[in-house]
Order: sequence, then C-alpha cells, then structure tokens
Amino acid sequence: MTKAGRDDYEDDGAQWWTVRQAAAHLGIQPAAIRAYIRDGLPVYFNGILLKRSEVTAMYRKRITSQRATRFQKPI
Repeated sequence: MTKAGRDDYEDDGAQWWTVRQAAAHLGIQPAAIRAYIRDGLPVYFNGILLKRSEVTAMYRKRITSQRATRFQKPI
C-alpha cells in the first residue's frame, strides 16, 4: 500500500483541496490562490489544505467585484 501524497485527493466532491487542485478546478493560476490566502483565505492542516466552500466563495466574490467595476459608466 502506498502513502497518500498531498495531491492524492482527486475526488471532485472532496471537501478539501490543495492549492494546485483549487487552481485547476477554478481554471486560474496557483499564484491567484496564494493571493487569496494572503487576503485572508484560511488554510488548514499545517498550511496544506483549503476548504472547498471557502475557496469558491472567495473566487465568486472576486469575480463579482471585477464585473461590477466593468459595467459602471464613466463619469
């Protein structure tokens, strides 16, 4: 039996993601996920795992805020 590695959580319905898994699922770069962490996204289990619901909530919040500024009329 082999040991489970950091990225051996390939179940799409998993509650926990690594930085690379979160980035791959959302279609963004891992550096963007690290920026989310710097902006306050909690990291669990000695900085290894992220909670899926928290990652997606922050991603949606950022996308929504970007869209809101694009559609404002210039003054």
